[in-house]
Amino acid sequence: MRILIVDDVDESLELLKEVFEAMDYIVLTANNGVEALKVLNDEKVDVIISDVLMPKMDGFQFCREVKKQERLKDIPFIFYTANYTDPEDEKFGLSLGADAYLIKPIDIQVLINTVEKMIQKKRTADATEVSSIDDVQYLREYNTVLIRKLEDKMYELERANEMLRQMNEELQISHEQYKSLFENAGKAIFIVQPETWVVIEANNQAEELLKCTRDEILNLSFERYKKFFQPLFEGEKVVNFETTIIDFEGTEKIVEMTAKLIGYAYTSTIQVIVSDLTEKVKIQEELIQAEKLASLGRLSAAIAHEIRNPLSAISVNLQFLLKKFPEGSQERKYLDLTLEGVRRIEKIVEATLNFARPSKPIVKDEDINEVINATLPLVEISTLKKKIEVIPKLEPELPKVKIDFKQIQQVILNILTNAVDAIENSGWIKINSYLEDEGGVSYVVVSIADSGCGIPKDELNKIFEPFYTKKSDGTGLGLAISRQIMNNHGGKIEVESEVGRGTTFYLKFKVK
Repeated sequence: MRILIVDDVDESLELLKEVFEAMDYIVLTANNGVEALKVLNDEKVDVIISDVLMPKMDGFQFCREVKKQERLKDIPFIFYTANYTDPEDEKFGLSLGADAYLIKPIDIQVLINTVEKMIQKKRTADATEVSSIDDVQYLREYNTVLIRKLEDKMYELERANEMLRQMNEELQISHEQYKSLFENAGKAIFIVQPETWVVIEANNQAEELLKCTRDEILNLSFERYKKFFQPLFEGEKVVNFETTIIDFEGTEKIVEMTAKLIGYAYTSTIQVIVSDLTEKVKIQEELIQAEKLASLGRLSAAIAHEIRNPLSAISVNLQFLLKKFPEGSQERKYLDLTLEGVRRIEKIVEATLNFARPSKPIVKDEDINEVINATLPLVEISTLKKKIEVIPKLEPELPKVKIDFKQIQQVILNILTNAVDAIENSGWIKINSYLEDEGGVSYVVVSIADSGCGIPKDELNKIFEPFYTKKSDGTGLGLAISRQIMNNHGGKIEVESEVGRGTTFYLKFKVK
């Protein structure tokens, strides 16, 4: 037995073909009515199974053409459809001469039984008459079916369009919410394209972190961090690491990066959230340094006390011995050198004790300019000897600050003395005072800049350590004590330096 199956869905064709070939049918196939008629011109078949909704020529037109041809009209014709399921569709299909109208999905055994029944049943004259409806009636009924199907499709399209509109609105709202969260996040966020490692999007905080505009950030390369991102492509959901980043002003910052893969603009990208740890690390280092200084202070005080008594005895005995030898004698020369060394040790012991047990500041509202003006005469002789020009630029009517006059004078004097020592022959020292806002907090600032030799970068973090000095006659405690005094005042001491160009110290006092 030979069977023709007509369907525009290849999967359906293959399924039915396998079923009927397993039952020893010879199966012919076509994708639409036009192809099916070509097969019927060349081949003889015993039954036709056809879908309704097909391109070029649908099932209804195909059935009409089959029933119009004398050679084909008696071939049993079965409609097997999933689209035209209305009872009126079935009625129209049967009126065209079809022998059965089956609606998908249906038990395959029902289709098999129907095929076998059609083959066994001999066509009657009545069936042939039913298929010979006139063209006008056919077109009227065919158009009615098509219009009804079109209306159904229009209704489905309207529903689908409404669903798409709602989904689009929800997507738009979701996008706007994401954009708002992205832009107003408290941390810098970068979207990186993994193929090129280029930044394709960034938020406001990213601009603030890098001190630049959005356009300058876009196309910035994150390739130097790709080894940290690699675990994301090996199954890790999130990676977290500390590194450094250099802003557009050339400042290196310590940051923490948290990265994960996200979908962005229909592609897979890396979202990198960056936290600036610079201030946190700085505070941690200051706390560690403060603890080290406190421990060192306690140790230094204990040692200084132990040295002081025997040192006093040595000094007295040396002075007594000096009287035993006449002026100009070799012995007296040696004793003078020894006594000078003892006095230097006494100076270091005294400075150590001052560092270990700093006096509590007695604070009053003071004009910082008055402190500066009272300190400058103390270095006047030193500056004249080296032909150093002192250039003060003091902003008038600055807010008063709560300070211990004598202690802050000591800090300014320490820095001025260091500036004088840093200048070989001639040069300048500039001392300025001004008001500055930093993170919403107002500070009265004293800056002291010199044209001296400068401090190497690797030594800048050591200059505030006790006993660190490059001077042959220095104690190494001046800046350590200065920082301690500033900390006790709730202020800050900061430094910038470049070898060969000089050094600038900043003393910052909070305005209350």
